[in-house]
Amino acid sequence: MGDHNPRVLIVLTHGFMAHRLMLKVLAGRLRRAGWNTDIWGYESFVTSVTTHARNFSDFLTERCNDDRYDHIHLVTHSMGCIIGRMAIHQVQSEKIKRFVMLTPPNRGSFVATKTAKIFGRFFRPVAELTTEKNSLVNSLEDPSDVEVGVIAAEQDALISLESTRLGVPHEHITLPCLHSAVLFRQDAANLIHSFLKNGTFGDAKGFAATSQKTHYPPSQQASLSTGLPLNRPPSQQAHNEAIVKKQFTLPALALGCWPLAGMTRTGVTRQAAKETVAAAIDHGITHLDTAYCYGENGESERAIAQAIKGRRNGISIASKCGIHWQAGKRQAINGHPNRLIQEVKESLLRLQVDHLDLLYLHTPDPNTPVQESAGALRQLLDEGVIQSAGLSNGNTEDCKLFAEICPLTACQRHFNMLQQEIRSELLPYCRSKEIAMVAYWPLMKGLLTGRMKRNQVFPKTDSRHKYPMFSGDEYQKNLTFVETIQAIATQLDVSLSSLVLAWTMGQNGITTVLFGATSAEQVTANAKALHCQLDHDTILAINQAVQRRGTIIGSRRV
Repeated sequence: MGDHNPRVLIVLTHGFMAHRLMLKVLAGRLRRAGWNTDIWGYESFVTSVTTHARNFSDFLTERCNDDRYDHIHLVTHSMGCIIGRMAIHQVQSEKIKRFVMLTPPNRGSFVATKTAKIFGRFFRPVAELTTEKNSLVNSLEDPSDVEVGVIAAEQDALISLESTRLGVPHEHITLPCLHSAVLFRQDAANLIHSFLKNGTFGDAKGFAATSQKTHYPPSQQASLSTGLPLNRPPSQQAHNEAIVKKQFTLPALALGCWPLAGMTRTGVTRQAAKETVAAAIDHGITHLDTAYCYGENGESERAIAQAIKGRRNGISIASKCGIHWQAGKRQAINGHPNRLIQEVKESLLRLQVDHLDLLYLHTPDPNTPVQESAGALRQLLDEGVIQSAGLSNGNTEDCKLFAEICPLTACQRHFNMLQQEIRSELLPYCRSKEIAMVAYWPLMKGLLTGRMKRNQVFPKTDSRHKYPMFSGDEYQKNLTFVETIQAIATQLDVSLSSLVLAWTMGQNGITTVLFGATSAEQVTANAKALHCQLDHDTILAINQAVQRRGTIIGSRRV
């Protein structure tokens, strides 16, 4: 069966408050191993598990009646495991042979128990999946006539390890991960592959997992196969990376379009925003960096759409997803795959384009594993909606986790003369992996332009009043540093902005520098940095001034 039998189908389904998108990575890995896969999805918030099971049984009945398949295997996650148990009992088909449950609440969820009184009346599955003896899940018969394998998560914050077990013979294995992370782990995919092929998880030592084997015949205790081709062969991987790099080239200097939203600067009109983008293109700055949340109603993306009408060829557009605005101009982070897909669709409509050259996850969501968010970008990449994917405001570990699921082309973080935190770890990592580093805040939100005064007062509508670097002693020390750098720029007969941008573009590992602007005049001034050449002595003088200034106080991640 399995990778040697095209007449076997694997049906996958997800858990509570999830989406079929979360299964895309796992399904793709199984397909690359030679399996046929089909994903069944459902709206999981309110509807009873019983109703879902009835619908799933109808779906399985259709697949069992399909003459193309001799056998059906199930791979389910979380609440999907309970739906699968009920559906199998209803279908009663000999075609259904093996059943892999991922982090199943077979004896209920302690989180459901704690929250049922509050949420159970609104969300039926919460009440049905409690650990109470009379709950729906604890009234079910254990699966029979199918071979069952369970993969539990050691750090599961929803379901206890004991609750994942069944009362009938089955294989049980535990991986050192969180509840949903099992969907994105390569070792989990290997274990699923082995069980579906051989009826056993095999020797799990190589996976840092603990396994309990039960009453299967010796003939089924086969060793774990070499498993899935989870990583592409080196030649194929290199080929794919070359394609990504061919699709568009990140330039040394690009326009950061956050200021065009007018949320942190006063007096930014639609016309001014449009003219700013047009001026950038006129000066050969053809990479435009925006985001779904740049403006409460996408003002930045809409300005770009107006400016590039009739000029799309030669223009590359990067956007970001994962942050949106709530009432009262409150920023919200949401990296759930459903939300990300929705935002990208809206961004394409605002920009009036059919694809994005580069899409970043705007920032990791503390409530969503970065692998899940990366799965959404991977789907968009596979569908051709985006040509490359990036991660913004992430650390080195975030990048590693993201890259496990989706090819990582670019990383975006703040970097300037006074904020160089990425030098210690993230920048070397990106260089070693040939990941582009796109730097924002090169002018430190205007501080390094030399236009600010010692007695500057920022209005409440200007976000800079929130940053320690723009107030008190820190602000005065920063202006003293600016005066030092201004003297160097004066000696070279260049603007301070040109000097700062040229220095930033010249730093090892920095691929692209984003500058913000709200007028055509600012664009023209900053574009001169492309022609500013700094000799060794100038760079040395700047670096010495930076060292004398020392570490600044106050920084924000997003």
